[in-house]
Amino acid sequence: MYDKPLALLGLLALAAPALSSGQSAAPDTPEPGSVEEIARATTETRFLSPWVAYLPASATVVSPRAYLHRIPGAAGELVNSQTAYAYCRALAQGSPRVRLFTIGRSEEGREIVMLAIADEAGIADLERLKAATASLADPRRTDAAAARQIVANARPIYYFNAALHSDETGSTESVLELAYRLAVSEQPMIRRIRESLVVLINPVSNPDGRDKQVEWFYRFLKGKTDLATLPRQAPPYWSKYAFVDINRDAHQQVHETTRAVFHMFREWHPQVIHDLHESIALLVTWNGTGPINEHVDPLTYAERLELSFHEVQTLTALGMPGVWTWNFGDDFAHLYLDAIATNHNADGRGYETFGNGTAETLVPEQPENDTSVEWYRPLPPPAQKSFTWSARDNVNYNETAMLAALDDTAQQSKRLLENYYLKAVHSYRRGLEQSPYAFLIPDRQGDPARVAQLVARLLAQGIEVHRAATDLTLKEGSFAAGTYVVRLDQPYRDYALDLLSAQSYPKEGGEAYDDVSWELPAHYHLAAIATADPAVRGAQLTALGEAPRPRGQVLGEGPVYLLADTGQEGLLEARYRLARFKVGIAERAVTANGSAYPAGSWILAPQPGLAAALTETAETLGLDFASTRSAPEVASHAAPAPRLGLWVPWADTDTIGWARYTLDQRHIPYIYVRDEDIRAGRLRDKYDVLLYGHVASPSCSASSIPGVC
Repeated sequence: MYDKPLALLGLLALAAPALSSGQSAAPDTPEPGSVEEIARATTETRFLSPWVAYLPASATVVSPRAYLHRIPGAAGELVNSQTAYAYCRALAQGSPRVRLFTIGRSEEGREIVMLAIADEAGIADLERLKAATASLADPRRTDAAAARQIVANARPIYYFNAALHSDETGSTESVLELAYRLAVSEQPMIRRIRESLVVLINPVSNPDGRDKQVEWFYRFLKGKTDLATLPRQAPPYWSKYAFVDINRDAHQQVHETTRAVFHMFREWHPQVIHDLHESIALLVTWNGTGPINEHVDPLTYAERLELSFHEVQTLTALGMPGVWTWNFGDDFAHLYLDAIATNHNADGRGYETFGNGTAETLVPEQPENDTSVEWYRPLPPPAQKSFTWSARDNVNYNETAMLAALDDTAQQSKRLLENYYLKAVHSYRRGLEQSPYAFLIPDRQGDPARVAQLVARLLAQGIEVHRAATDLTLKEGSFAAGTYVVRLDQPYRDYALDLLSAQSYPKEGGEAYDDVSWELPAHYHLAAIATADPAVRGAQLTALGEAPRPRGQVLGEGPVYLLADTGQEGLLEARYRLARFKVGIAERAVTANGSAYPAGSWILAPQPGLAAALTETAETLGLDFASTRSAPEVASHAAPAPRLGLWVPWADTDTIGWARYTLDQRHIPYIYVRDEDIRAGRLRDKYDVLLYGHVASPSCSASSIPGVC
């Protein structure tokens, strides 16, 4: 364990004013001109640390300044994903300390790229280091003695995620410079980081949104520096479907950005996922005030607090005002991108820096209550409207804090690995020793497609699911063979319990920052029965290797076919798949061939090609069609596939994005309806049904595009 007081004495020795051209950066040599350019781009010396006051020169590795022909954070400039990735490739080609990986593709087909940075030995040993953290993630295959041996020869893996929210523009600039500094600097702190850690950097996690934002900046924002008269600072969409809600996707994994990060997590098992955001002066390192989620291991909270207060202490020692922690959100819901780590026995962390929403230098505004001296904010930011803030100021804070976090992690690397293993042990042992011991999800309940979706959601999170090979009899009752069983003696037991149990937000908890319910069975309208019977562990179970796919069937040969409407999710998609066929809807319940059909059930009269189309639809959507010799005697009406319009107002695109995503996933055709289409009238000529989602800003507001609201 390192001596933190001595480490801070070293920091204080460095905490002189930022480098001038005549000062030493030894053992580094500053790249000529970098000191002066960084100083000019920084609005006040207190907004700059000596750690990032220069770019180290390299004879073999191109710097971001040389590649971009400017320093990162230069006023009035932003880098798009293509250029950022090109620089990452140049960095990886030039340095034996850097490797580049593609971890996914966006909805619009752009690469999602990640850098791995370590010393030469670490880069050569990446596969073994990945295998080491994977072994520590599962105490069932790694006992305590083996874990100690692994920890002795392993390294923590620390992942940074940039540019998730696209109008928070500074993080990409920050991590490009950080990657270069980690690759070439010979400062003792940087060498310690390289030798002790593997640092992963995703410079543009949402490349679709980044490129829209960069284009928007150059078209509408460049050169404008008056905050009060700025045009809208972001396009109405960032990714294909989402705006801010792209950071509410840890449970569902809907967006390709989330899937890419989770793919990274399953391959690398990092101890930290650190997401970079902008909103609050001058830098907040996340920790919630409570209530906290009872299903997150206490060690995770302790580690996050320690890292955050180290950052506050370090940057305060460097004389940088406005660095604080704790008083941000409640820490109850772990549904953000960083929660991929929190929910899987690692540490999810994040920053909020004071971005301008533009690359220009502005006189910013922040809430007055963010400028007071508090125990969690010992050196507050300057008073409102008393300072200017530049893109380079933002880079200085981001990069200095990231270096502080990495150095703290490097100096306690073994403890972080030990804790990572211990959290998996805790979760596994709670599943052995505490009730409930499992959840049972009967496969013959409700909509089979929903049952399959629930099981698929658990599997996608790395939660193990089995299926009963025989009937089960437990304290809670009898369960048929085929029942899905989530045993809780597994490393991600705590997360499984969180997803399958009801949430209880305390009445005295105050207003919640975000969602307070994500119980999957409730949202899927299904039952997941918790069992307090340890005998479930002795049941004959078969582990699922992939998500189930319910397959429906067509019983009989017609000529009339019936489909019971019990609220299946596949009904709407089925109607469009069968759009060329006539469908009648029963107006009241009816019995046919001994089976009951509720009101709303389908009646399909004899039609050419119908039998083959029904067979394909049944198999694909998990729907069961039955046949009868003649149509039942019941009042019915025709139900042609409707012409569907989706009204997309610009005031709020998140909720409409979710509607678009749902329709696209179900292959349901719709017409994209804009405000001007509504004003034009004659809607019945074009649409049979018009969908309008919940919109947070139904009237014209500052968030609306002028002339379109």
